Amino acid sequence: MTPGWKPGVVPRVSQRLDRPGEADERAELLEMLVAAKGLTNERLQAMVDAQGEDDMRRMTAEILGRWGVAKGWQVLFGEFGSKRVYDEFIARGPSAIRILACAFPDRDDTDGQSAERLAAHRAAAEAVVQELVADPSSPGFRTAIEVLGYWDEPRNVEILMHIAQDASRPRDSYVRQEAIDSLCRLQAPEAMDLLIRTMLDREYVDWLRWDCAKALGEIGKPDALEALESVAESDPDKTLRGYAKDAIAVIQNPDVS
Repeated sequence: MTPGWKPGVVPRVSQRLDRPGEADERAELLEMLVAAKGLTNERLQAMVDAQGEDDMRRMTAEILGRWGVAKGWQVLFGEFGSKRVYDEFIARGPSAIRILACAFPDRDDTDGQSAERLAAHRAAAEAVVQELVADPSSPGFRTAIEVLGYWDEPRNVEILMHIAQDASRPRDSYVRQEAIDSLCRLQAPEAMDLLIRTMLDREYVDWLRWDCAKALGEIGKPDALEALESVAESDPDKTLRGYAKDAIAVIQNPDVS
């Protein structure tokens, strides 16, 4: 029995979570039960899976995350990841930043929100991001690559170039694609040849080739015109042809906004 609780109290309090009531009251009950170790991991996961009040599901997801259940963080950020939620979490410090970076190792659930918010808090996040990008085995490695694409400095371009051309990884690996996309976001002139090769290579995914064409236009160097003209004239991807034409116009008319 939990110290301070009479026999049978925990089950009765637990049952009250399943009844309608004020959100604040139910949240308080939830925290009491967690502190009293009166809820199992399975019960909390069932509460997260249930179609219920968002405030309760959010709180339950965070509790699961604190217990080391990855699904908790994934639900918290994937479903409730507002700017305020991210910023409040990042403000907790390095351990929270590491959790946020590692919550989605496949980078398929947040549409880049984690990276964007971490990038916006560079002073708080940079040390952790540099630590993660130096460790390819970390589940936060891919998020760290994405974050570097928001911080324009030569060291980050060098890191991303190395990852993008890492022959030990399959050319179509998401890690290499993310590194190339980060270089596109940085509009790094040093990466122009790599961006051209990627744009011309039909084995790469469409969205990455599109981003390369747009980035080449923003970089604005005439050296990219030949490749862009080739794509604009004959590539089977209609969307890419359009982006290539836009990039050509930007390069040829740099003073036209």
